[in-house]
Amino acid sequence: MSVGQALKRVALTKTVEWAIGYLEKDPERNVKKVVEILYNASNTFNLPQVFKDQLKGVKTLVDNNRPGAQLLINLLKDTNPEVAKKLAVNFIVNAAWWGVPIQRETTKKEGFNVPWFMLVDPTERCNYNCI
Repeated sequence: MSVGQALKRVALTKTVEWAIGYLEKDPERNVKKVVEILYNASNTFNLPQVFKDQLKGVKTLVDNNRPGAQLLINLLKDTNPEVAKKLAVNFIVNAAWWGVPIQRETTKKEGFNVPWFMLVDPTERCNYNCI
């Protein structure tokens, strides 16, 4: 990772941590504000279309008071602040911002779709027959 990429990663991480901290102060009132700011920023800056589409979906969810908006508010209220920050950083910065371009590059290079998320179910037997 270059110095420029490392700086971008740190800046994005700090921004996400700040946003979660701001949201936790009063989730009901601040969720719409933060989503609106992020949505407007996505249109101002040269973000990939996939991120603009994701933010548009979150904005629609929050603006229309869908059940997902209440889930987001409850998550912010009921989760330890450090856990909420870590979750947000891992999903937004690591998985979405840095992971999606790598995923798409690997998909083109290898010729198969790379999953964005893997669910490991400890109740099922492994089907890989490694041993």
